[in-house]
Amino acid sequence: MHGWLLTVERSKLCRVGSSVRCWLESAQSEILTHPMARAKTTPKRQPLVMRSLTLTHDANETLQRLSQNASDSLGWTVSSSAIVRALLQYAEQQPSSWAQSHLFPFVEREITSGMVWGKKK
Repeated sequence: MHGWLLTVERSKLCRVGSSVRCWLESAQSEILTHPMARAKTTPKRQPLVMRSLTLTHDANETLQRLSQNASDSLGWTVSSSAIVRALLQYAEQQPSSWAQSHLFPFVEREITSGMVWGKKK
């Protein structure tokens, strides 16, 4: 292939195939005059798992209210799924005794009211 290469920095013409040194100088001036773009580092997301929840009307209203309050506070639309994930992350950060003393009494209330599907072990 015969033709001409034009380098931006030196405006120097080099005949293609005529000199490797001329080509290297051209390539070097191109590399040095154009800063490299850097890839943005974004944290890796965990894959999401689709779940279906059954809520009472009151629980659904509470979830919607939490979602709206979070949206108003953060300036972003916050989904119900994001609220549930945040609650699970909060529970995960608590000591193991926390669930026994703070969470399980609410689960027991669900069971005694007949809201939980399942059977006793």
